[in-house]
Amino acid sequence: MPAPQTAKDAKAPTTVGGPGGSTSSMSRGGSGTLPTFLREFLGPRCGDAGANFVPPDTCGAVGVDYFVAAVNSNLSVYDKVTQARVLNTSLQSFWGANVGDPRIAYDYSNDRWVAIATPFDNRIFIAYSLTNAPTGAW
Repeated sequence: MPAPQTAKDAKAPTTVGGPGGSTSSMSRGGSGTLPTFLREFLGPRCGDAGANFVPPDTCGAVGVDYFVAAVNSNLSVYDKVTQARVLNTSLQSFWGANVGDPRIAYDYSNDRWVAIATPFDNRIFIAYSLTNAPTGAW
């Protein structure tokens, strides 16, 4: 078994076997730059409407103007420009039923939002926004 690599070895060229036994040399690691955060959001927290469960089942989606986070039984919407939370509601209020394990997606083709959750039986609840604003009608 080969010895573990050290930080010194991590960028050393490595010989890789190719088709027909040929070899080539390639470097590990990159010389690119790390991504820069454009926006930061303090997402839903324990104690928010419907967000009192551990572990959190987190899911989020980014649209043109909004970031939407769904955590356990909470739905929160954030304005991307102001970073303000513009909606904070429980999924029970959103759907009128006791649901959880939400998923949220943004439909780029139609500029709409899709939310999915389950009442933990054989049903799935699906909501599709009627406008591009997740704070509007669904």
